[in-house]
Amino acid sequence: RTMQGKLRRTMFRKLRTARWMKAQGSASEAVVRFIGSAGRIARIHHEGLRDRVRPGGPEHQYTPRELLGLTDGDLSLIENLVIEHIAR
Repeated sequence: RTMQGKLRRTMFRKLRTARWMKAQGSASEAVVRFIGSAGRIARIHHEGLRDRVRPGGPEHQYTPRELLGLTDGDLSLIENLVIEHIAR
């Protein structure tokens, strides 16, 4: 059981490296996304989609788990910082 958890942590640790991410920005938005095959795999895990475990193998319904995103605490902190900045 501990080995299975260790394997998952190892898989997602590799996705956190800059090698698999691409950042883009404009005057109105900033976007960070996964590229290549990592993007497809990350989207399946992030949104909880159905995919084949291996090519030609059985399909599996993955449970959704956020790989990137903001927590409620992060959003609250950002909101407070913006309000403080505007109030000045």
